[in-house]
Amino acid sequence: MRVIHLKGLLDVVKDNTFSIAVDDSSSKVSMLNTRCGLSKISYVLNELGVDGKPFSFFGPDAGITRNYERWASGFGYGCVISWPDRELAFPEMKPNGCGMIVSKIGDVPDIDELSNRILRLSENPPTLMGMEVEWDAGDSNHFIEVLRVEDSSYSGLQKGDICALLHTSASEMKDLMYDFDRWVDSGGRWIETPVGEILVLMDSLSKEYYKEYKKLEEFSKKKREIIFDNIFDQHEVICNPTHQGLFKENEIRLGLYDSTDGIFPISLRPDLPVYLVEGNKNIKPELIPPNIPEWKREQIEGINVLPHGGGYQLKIDTKNLQMSQKNGTRLFKTKTKGREYLFTNPSQIPYNYRGKEVLDKIFEWDLGQPVVKMEQKYTVKI
Repeated sequence: MRVIHLKGLLDVVKDNTFSIAVDDSSSKVSMLNTRCGLSKISYVLNELGVDGKPFSFFGPDAGITRNYERWASGFGYGCVISWPDRELAFPEMKPNGCGMIVSKIGDVPDIDELSNRILRLSENPPTLMGMEVEWDAGDSNHFIEVLRVEDSSYSGLQKGDICALLHTSASEMKDLMYDFDRWVDSGGRWIETPVGEILVLMDSLSKEYYKEYKKLEEFSKKKREIIFDNIFDQHEVICNPTHQGLFKENEIRLGLYDSTDGIFPISLRPDLPVYLVEGNKNIKPELIPPNIPEWKREQIEGINVLPHGGGYQLKIDTKNLQMSQKNGTRLFKTKTKGREYLFTNPSQIPYNYRGKEVLDKIFEWDLGQPVVKMEQKYTVKI
């Protein structure tokens, strides 16, 4: 059995990150795992003779992901990952155009009536961009909620208004981005690195990949709107931002908004309010530690992030966290209350969602200001 102790291999990228995450087990495991992905990218850049370094910025809600294929490839969640060459793409990061729409609604169906409308939509789906729209707001952490505005300094909403929120992605088009064999057939290459292989698209193929992603993101945004068109008699879109996808040809955001464009929904936990937050330009230079390298400072300044939720919280102790790789499988070992714990997929470990500590990080780093506070009337996952 081939066993790789990863510490030495990952030293090459140990400084290629910056974090403002809640300091807990979930963020620590995520950052450690992402060093594997950064190490792969660093190896590829070196092999191809590309100057520069990969970089990852971890936002307040950084943590594990329930997408095991992405995790096994070496990428966590709640982060921005960038690389220096716009003519390279790495499909294993799996951008899917996920986002949340918030609309002010006129009619307010009760929970049974809304579920009936959703089931009718599922049986007779609308068509968008030549495809039938799939209802997938019961999958993973996707959902739909009806909310009442409790407090607002935003001109478009006032106390007592009723809104709806839908969290979903372009599940209909994921194969467009996730069919790795298709991209290999088109000229993509699996490159072997000391910590595992990585799929790389180069030159015109990487540009085609980005073009295909932009189609997917357009579909995802329109999908959220057309679903609301079909299940509410009338609605007025307040915001509909993406939090997972390729924001540039050489930058992916996994669970983080670009905070410079409008207001953004943040849904922490079902027992806590939903907030609409007006984003700031960030990160401010005076908040960055003075002793970091200039190249890293340039990556951090003005990165402009906001979390979309609380992220997952793990009930394990990571003080003695170790990571190794056996026959291509990455293993994490730790000890909690005297009992050793060994796992590969953290989403299989009992977890919860974080709460107000993520909101506290938004204030600490001056990422934005809540302008609307909403309480859930009900949540639907079907």
